[in-house]
Amino acid sequence: MEGTSFGMTPRVNAQMMATKPGKIVLAVGRVVQRPAGGAPARLLLSDGGEIQVLAQENTAWPTQFMEVLGNVQQDGRTLQAIQVTPFGDNFDLDVYEKALHLTQVHQGLFT
Repeated sequence: MEGTSFGMTPRVNAQMMATKPGKIVLAVGRVVQRPAGGAPARLLLSDGGEIQVLAQENTAWPTQFMEVLGNVQQDGRTLQAIQVTPFGDNFDLDVYEKALHLTQVHQGLFT
């Protein structure tokens, strides 16, 4: 699997994620729906796009904002979670979106 080296995993919003089926990515978003009854979790990402997250049944979703390391499924809007990390209840997705934009504009600084 590509993109699994420490520091090399791309951070994505929903639009970027759609272009990376089969790749490992990091996505940060606000929890819209916690998983229940076999239904996936849903996250609202920094660009306003919503994704689904398939995670282990015992995965904790303790905070409003979460980071998911996962494999992008073929539909481009579902992540198979490898690791889920709480990001707290006070995270600015607008600032995060601006940072993502900077990483695209200045890719040489972030590789």
